[in-house]
Amino acid sequence: MLRYLLYFSLGGIAAGVDHGPFVQWYHDPCHEAEIRWVDRGTQQTIEGAWAVGKAGFGYGDGDDSTVFSQMKDRYVSIALRKKITATFQPEEQDALVAEVLYDDGFVLFIDGKEVLRKNCSGSDGEIKSQGSHEATKWERFPLGKAVGLIKAGSIVSAQVINDKADSSDLSFDLSLTIQGKKSIYLIKRQDTWHYLAKKAPEAQWKTVCPEIAQTPASVAKNDSLGYRIAGQTEWTWMDTQSHPFANSDSTVHAASLTGLKADTRYEFTIRHQADQSLNGPYLMQTAPETFRPMHFVIGGDMYHGRNSLDAMNKRAGAEDPLFAALIGDLAYANDSIVERWYDWIDSWVQNAKAPDGRLIPMVIGMGNHEVVGTGFFPEKNTPGPEKSTQFYSLFRMGQRDGRAISYYNLDIGNYLSLILLDSGHTQRISEQVTFLQSSAAERRKVPYVFAAYHRPAWGTGVKEDAMDIQQKWCPLFEAHGVDAVFEHDHHTYKRTWPLIAGKRDDAKGIPYLGDGAWGAAVRRVPPKDLLTRPWIAKQADLNHLFRVTLDHGKFHCEAKTADGKVFDEATYPQRQ
Repeated sequence: MLRYLLYFSLGGIAAGVDHGPFVQWYHDPCHEAEIRWVDRGTQQTIEGAWAVGKAGFGYGDGDDSTVFSQMKDRYVSIALRKKITATFQPEEQDALVAEVLYDDGFVLFIDGKEVLRKNCSGSDGEIKSQGSHEATKWERFPLGKAVGLIKAGSIVSAQVINDKADSSDLSFDLSLTIQGKKSIYLIKRQDTWHYLAKKAPEAQWKTVCPEIAQTPASVAKNDSLGYRIAGQTEWTWMDTQSHPFANSDSTVHAASLTGLKADTRYEFTIRHQADQSLNGPYLMQTAPETFRPMHFVIGGDMYHGRNSLDAMNKRAGAEDPLFAALIGDLAYANDSIVERWYDWIDSWVQNAKAPDGRLIPMVIGMGNHEVVGTGFFPEKNTPGPEKSTQFYSLFRMGQRDGRAISYYNLDIGNYLSLILLDSGHTQRISEQVTFLQSSAAERRKVPYVFAAYHRPAWGTGVKEDAMDIQQKWCPLFEAHGVDAVFEHDHHTYKRTWPLIAGKRDDAKGIPYLGDGAWGAAVRRVPPKDLLTRPWIAKQADLNHLFRVTLDHGKFHCEAKTADGKVFDEATYPQRQ
């Protein structure tokens, strides 16, 4: 046991892996595993002269884009400035609002006038921190009326201060917005600034901002990954593949492990090309090739806030499942807010670990909040993969006819198959009918077959039911003996009666289980709405995940809250 506690304590601490690693199952989990992690885009810093860099600025906590790696024990302050280039005309009632992520203190100026000061005292050249302040969240600061305070061409500047020279970290990022009838974004998060390190700025630095040639970003190099059966001494090393994380400055590193032994624990470690440092070891396990009683967890709609996400992810790890199926609306990034993916990965890595430190493999499905605009058009104008660049660059997905797709089969040994579908987000419902029909038909003899997707066919009424899925997919589930269907999206809990064509049929019907409230804010279902939905056997306004236990000739589904309470459960016979 002491050996495996070491995995739990070491994972993710060494430098070089900013977010991750996580294990994804996509093809043959008995013999293959996809290992992925994200390194943030960093820029080589210059000391002693004004240079150009991208926020956040800092060092020591793995979340900065411009890293002052030599700052510790040498200097305690950096200077930043930026010229407002947007053309705008604020109205009299419009407010200027700053949102800041900082560690430890800062003073903010506009055209040389101080407008905000946090956790520091003193004036130019003598600014000192008043203590430690951790950058745990973005903080909002109204600065006053925008009229008379800022204009096109204004110089925004800041002095960022550490509490002491040997501080373990520094962080600073800022957004500046005019807020009124409509918002005007003057400075966005992760924007580009001029910075000055290890030198006191000149007298007029807060009111002038000359053009500077931008310094080139450091080039990401492929890392290596070593893996071995747990307990052995020799590592097998392989180069990883890397590619941009959508349109961000970050890099996704990927290692596809093949030829693994079934039902076997493996260790892996990451070696960074830049400095040959090691990150790890981590522990994972392949799936058994032949059946034995086992369990997995499944859910969707994960991240509105970190507290609920962390709690549910911790519950997922505590269940010690074979894997976790996470079916859509994962980070709620809408293919735009890349920082939410960083948070989502961090929460999973830190919390969703088995009691012995084993990383829980992910099985991934698509939802509407993985797509620009957050919506869906099941048949007409369906957003394609190009509207979900973050999802497709972060996870391993397949291709069909030269086009990226998010629907696929996951077969585990000869006893369990998952059919993962895209409920109209980057692929049309009708486009997947042939795939679903052939997939389900080919798996008629597999003991356990489950389908999973995002929008519910048979929901509780908080949104419209997916009639297109009722018409095009549900008859195929029934015709080919699917055991259960997992649905999400509606931020509540439901369990239907076993259904055939929407009618209760305890002998031949399929239960539909959902509806996506892993960590999202729960929606309340009015009791009167349930009266119009006779297919609902149980409904609850609770965050939850499903623990699905497979046993000989049957499977058992438990709905669990973050504290492990079972508030609903049902046992079903195999339909095969």
